[in-house]
Amino acid sequence: MNENTKIEDLIRDQSFLNWMQETNEGDVNRWNDWCKDRPDRYELMLEAKAVVQGLIFTDIDPTHADTNASWSRLKSKIDTSSERPQARAKRGRRWFVLVLLLCMLSILTYFSIKHAQRDIDPEPISYHTGLEESKTFLLPDGSSATLNTNSSISFPSNYLEQQERVITLAGEAYFNIKTQPQGVHVVVQSEDYDIKVLGTEFNINAKRTIPIISLIEGSIQLSTEQGQVYDLQEGQTATYNLSTMDFDISDNQSDYWKSWTKRIWSFGNGTPMSEVLTRIEETFSVSCEVKDALILEKSASGDVSVESKEVLFEALGELLDVEFSINKGEVTISALE
Repeated sequence: MNENTKIEDLIRDQSFLNWMQETNEGDVNRWNDWCKDRPDRYELMLEAKAVVQGLIFTDIDPTHADTNASWSRLKSKIDTSSERPQARAKRGRRWFVLVLLLCMLSILTYFSIKHAQRDIDPEPISYHTGLEESKTFLLPDGSSATLNTNSSISFPSNYLEQQERVITLAGEAYFNIKTQPQGVHVVVQSEDYDIKVLGTEFNINAKRTIPIISLIEGSIQLSTEQGQVYDLQEGQTATYNLSTMDFDISDNQSDYWKSWTKRIWSFGNGTPMSEVLTRIEETFSVSCEVKDALILEKSASGDVSVESKEVLFEALGELLDVEFSINKGEVTISALE
């Protein structure tokens, strides 16, 4: 890998193919490092990926019929047995020029159709995580998106060519968006709202019926399908209120919503048990059942590890004096006797 690396070099490189298929963690990290902060390298990798996956158009020869017709006309006029050498040479030069022009026309047609179709229907690029898996992905402009468990993002393959760079989110993600060129902005879309970004760090939880957006740094503009617009400031968290059909803005939750990216949950001075259980369900795709209603009156404080649900349940059990038991996709919480 160097500054002169070309598409043909990439598609012949087994480690690059491993990066595409995410079959070798070392190769994935190696190629991610190579294109980090280098949108030009990342775009080259995307083009090579498209070639390998067969996204490039099949060969087009729009002038095949014209070439045959031209050949027939020329062939009928040429009598090689009676022509003088000078005449044959002159005709040969004309034929060469004709073939050259036809080849150039074919190439121009191919690339014009390719470019036009890319603008009309760009192939989307998608990233996703599985159960109990979180991962950070690099975006074409050098920004990053860390996906929580069972989440996904997608964006068009011509992302860098757009003035409005749209990312579609399902699930939960922590974004670190770099400052965009003048006149360019990023929009993160979820089912019910859009977030316009100029360069910032923020977390979006779209797993719930009540979306939660927490701004860590910078500024974002939140707009809903109903036409409501909110400007969030650093440290603010917006939580949708179903009863008022409006967002409630709070100033003390940003640490909680950022902490999962470090594989911990920061409960602060007290997080209600109801929120703890909701977080468990959406993170590990399980359902929780509380055996004693008094457990719901408890609250969690401090930091706990979420390296795995087993580690988390052990820590929460000691913190809250409760016992977690797991049976397939069901978690039962009981008071310690």
